[in-house]
This record gives sequence, C-alpha cells and structure tokens, in this order.
Amino acid sequence: MSLHLNKPALRALGIAESFQRPSTSTLCRPSFDRSPANPPTVNSPADDSPSVNSSAVNSPSVNSPAFNSPAFNSLSANQCSANPRSMLAGVVMRADRRVDGLVYAHATVGGDDATEAVLNLYRRLERRDINALLLGGAVISWFNIIDLDEVFEEIKRPLVCLTYEESAGLEKYLREYFPGSKEKIERYRSLGGRERMRLKTGHEIYVRVHGATIEEARILLNKFTLDGRVPEPVRLARMAARAARKIEEGLASGSE
Repeated sequence: MSLHLNKPALRALGIAESFQRPSTSTLCRPSFDRSPANPPTVNSPADDSPSVNSSAVNSPSVNSPAFNSPAFNSLSANQCSANPRSMLAGVVMRADRRVDGLVYAHATVGGDDATEAVLNLYRRLERRDINALLLGGAVISWFNIIDLDEVFEEIKRPLVCLTYEESAGLEKYLREYFPGSKEKIERYRSLGGRERMRLKTGHEIYVRVHGATIEEARILLNKFTLDGRVPEPVRLARMAARAARKIEEGLASGSE
C-alpha cells in the first residue's frame, strides 16, 4: 500500500512495550562463563536495545547484580519457571491526533516470539484503514527480535522502526547471553542498517524503513511528533503498555 501523506484521515499504528524486571527465579537463560564488560542497559534507547521504553518502564540493566549473581548465572531450563511476559500495546492515531484504536498483546521476555506478537496485535484490530506502522524498536523484551521483513510482508503497510541512539550493535551481547543461538544472531543481522534522520523538532533518530522512502518516513514522523523525538502513537502506546502491565500484575497478585 502506498503512503498517502496528504490523506485527511491518515492513520498510524504505534506499537511499544513494557515489561517488569525479571528476577533470578523467573527468567530462564543458559549459564555463562562471564558477563560482557560493558553490556547494554535494557531500558536504554540505544540502537535496538532490548527495550525502547526508556524511563517509562522499570526495566533492568543486564549489568545489574540480579543478572550477574552466581545464583542467576547458574540457572538452567530445568531450574526455573517459564519466562515472564512483556506487555505490548498498539495505538491507532489519526494525523489530527485523534485516537481511535487500542489493542494489546504479549511477548516472552528473552524469547523469540516478538514477531508473532506484533502480527497478532495488528490482526486483532481487524482494521483496513491503517496507513502505516510505527514500531518502537526492533529488539524488545530483553533481546526478543522482531523480523521486520516478515511483519511488512504480512501487513503490507509502510513500516518505520525507530531507535534513538548511536550504537555499535548488539551481536556481541547476543553471543554472550544466548550462546549457540544462531537464530537470534541471524534474525538480528537481517534487520540491516539504520538511517539517521533529523525531525522538525531538531532531534535526531535512527530508522529502518520498509515500504516507503526515507523522505516519506520523515514527513510521516513529523506529522505525528509534537515535540522531542518520540511520535505520539508510540509515546501513548508506551504509556498504555505500562498501565496495562501494572493492572495485570495487580490482578495476578490479588491486589487492585
């Protein structure tokens, strides 16, 4: 589908996530001989950092004591429960900033189901009037990597994936934290490079674009960005995901 930027009711679907910091008893991962000297922070807005929720989410640093304690590093699949889930939210917004859609999905923290989570979220909307997808990062939920090609091929709408900082990439951390996981590394490599873009607000971002030109993506993002560097559909999706996660956690614990 072409990106009709002058359409009066231009609609974008913004997708963002929130997840609770994993504990030593809930997150399953292989044991490691060592930790990287300077691992990325999970809530950092760096290139494809495991979450782009920034300060909106109480996500951990993979350099935190919980991640690097002997008890955590010695966990195996037979010693821990299923990995916790992250909350994804999708917000449909028109170019006049009217919100007319909201939907949720889950992904596994540290898992490989982020692509299906994004597609499930889009399918649940059952909407034909969405003109573009604005995705808050390609690597979410602690190294759960979204296959942007697969998402674009199914939704057949222009897709803009945003990140906010320069970065040398995450491949070395994937090797450290998921040894032997060729699938994650291949999926990460398939994302390709990013393009630096300056918005009308003066802020720079980094994007991967499918189904549109870089200039079309810039015009689209400028239509939905009021200030700063986060488009409104993504910003609201981030807030909605965090609120829904808090409610879900409260219901699970028996509190209100």
